[in-house]
Amino acid sequence: SGEERLSLEEWKALNTDEAAQITDPAFLGAERKAREGSYAANLGFSWMIYSGFSLGWPYYFSELAEAFLTMLVGMALFKAGVTQGRRSLRYYAILAFACLGAGVPLNWHETAGTLAADFGRVPINEVTSQAGRLLLSVGYVALVNLLLKARLGQLLLAPVRACGRMALSCYIGQTLIGMWFLFPSFGIGLGLWGRYGIAAQVPIALGMIGFEIMVCNLWLRRYRTGPLEVVWRRLADAGDERATSAPALS
Repeated sequence: SGEERLSLEEWKALNTDEAAQITDPAFLGAERKAREGSYAANLGFSWMIYSGFSLGWPYYFSELAEAFLTMLVGMALFKAGVTQGRRSLRYYAILAFACLGAGVPLNWHETAGTLAADFGRVPINEVTSQAGRLLLSVGYVALVNLLLKARLGQLLLAPVRACGRMALSCYIGQTLIGMWFLFPSFGIGLGLWGRYGIAAQVPIALGMIGFEIMVCNLWLRRYRTGPLEVVWRRLADAGDERATSAPALS
């Protein structure tokens, strides 16, 4: 129809404009100046990019809906005993095969399309990305539980158990390390922004994972849980007279 053709043309124009913007020398110069500037400059530039990408309130609503629906899926998996390892070996094998078998091709197609568009928007990715991420997430849950059914898998995954007990601290910690130490040029930052491509950043990410595994295991040798988990629990228990007053850090 005419409306569909108009919508398609708008998507094509959006792709062209975005691809041109991220390769424009003036835009790249402004980004480098911000990234190598103060924290306020970094924050302002990031907000400009995010607000321009967001496409307004419909985008925010879709993001909130995605998060809410993903939480519902997680709750359903927990209630069914999937995340706790209560299902059979055959169940996890079938679930992992089905979810990864569908999710990997979807994400591969999305990645190939994004690279072909020079990191511009690809309309079909708006549909496949959410499904692909959800399928991969459930597939990874099944794969981990499948490994835990074997003694060798338990030994291999034992070091990351501490990270699971400190998930919130790990998540916020790696964000702060990346924003305040590794990439910025201000303060105590190493100023690594713009020095490495995507492939060269993989060892940095793996190094961060290894560092967090080591820190979490050392932390839990002395404390029962992570620092941010303590804060979260106290906030959740605030005003609840039945909440235990036993300290989590000792």
